[in-house]
Amino acid sequence: MELASKSIQSNFLTCFLCSKLYEEPTTLQCLHSFCKKCILKNIQQQTSDVTKKCPFCQETTDENLEEKNTNMLLKNRVVFLKEQAKNLSNPICALCRLKFQKSTMAVAQCISCLDYLCEVCSNFHNMTTLTINHQVMSLTEIKSGKYDDAIFKVTFKTFCPKHPDEEIKIYCIPCHTLTCIHCLILGHKGHEYKTLDMLKEDKVKIAKNVFHKLNEKLKSLNRSKDSMESAQNQLKTQRKTIESKIRKKSYEALSRINKRRDKMLKDLEDLYLPKSKGLTIEINKIAARCKIIKQALQYAECMSKGMSVDVVLSVDELIKRLENLAEDDDGKFKIAGINTEMSIITLKVTKPLELLLGSAERFWKEMERKCGSPQDDNSSDFICSFADKSTQTSEVDFGICHG
Repeated sequence: MELASKSIQSNFLTCFLCSKLYEEPTTLQCLHSFCKKCILKNIQQQTSDVTKKCPFCQETTDENLEEKNTNMLLKNRVVFLKEQAKNLSNPICALCRLKFQKSTMAVAQCISCLDYLCEVCSNFHNMTTLTINHQVMSLTEIKSGKYDDAIFKVTFKTFCPKHPDEEIKIYCIPCHTLTCIHCLILGHKGHEYKTLDMLKEDKVKIAKNVFHKLNEKLKSLNRSKDSMESAQNQLKTQRKTIESKIRKKSYEALSRINKRRDKMLKDLEDLYLPKSKGLTIEINKIAARCKIIKQALQYAECMSKGMSVDVVLSVDELIKRLENLAEDDDGKFKIAGINTEMSIITLKVTKPLELLLGSAERFWKEMERKCGSPQDDNSSDFICSFADKSTQTSEVDFGICHG
């Protein structure tokens, strides 16, 4: 069903629990309304037997919801919404239907008597003494919801149960009763009274004072909200700025570390490569000497098994050769020298690395001493100080490493 107007299409007439138009709307102390069956079902499902809570705002209520009266304002509004949707779906001119028995499409409506009018009849509607002050509006304006309140007041008039033709317009102050003019004369003679318009005006004045206070409170809350949102935006901006600075400084520090790492690896290669080549040469020399010694031993063993004459003739020369091979200690000297050089190389390579790692540890300890721990309440100060000082500190530390 197409809704009649834009103003009533809001959630004002929609139950929060079932998302449908109200059925027997019940309004809680917090002014949130629900279908009676919906709120009773929700209350039954709540775990607490002591307190009942509004399902929208969670405010507690001690009302007996089963006996609570229906909110007639909301109920009448829902009825009005449905009737308007039905009436505006295919409106027929009331005068043409009554006088000419014709179904002429209406293009306007009188918001004083609620008659739908065609274009011709709408032009003559104000030409009688009874309708001269009537207000005729186009259906486009009617459907916009601009005149919903005016139409609602005409549609939902309250009549006296004792005098059905008389509208209730009087409030008897001593009796606290709404009544018609006839009942006032017959049953409330001499009682102080006010017309409903006067009573409404008094109530509206009281309500306006409360409205003013609430509006001031709303303005104050909005100012606080705006201030907090501004602070939140500043915090986001500051966070992005510091994050960018941290990433930049970290990238710079890592670049220097990588650069230093590459240099240290190159230095290591430059130190170890010639030594490794020298060791290869020495290893080959030792292998060659081992081969010579092994061949000499094999020759000596072979000779010892030969003829006595051959041994006697050759043994002196063999012994001299073996003695020369046994007395050679060049291999021991070279190995001792190499071990000493390796210790020096290790010291040259590892010392800068130890300085680098030690400087990083000293840096963080110094930052925590000056700025506090990142987990402290002043963590933002720590981050700011880190971003400002990290480059300077790391440059000093890298200076130590290069030295």
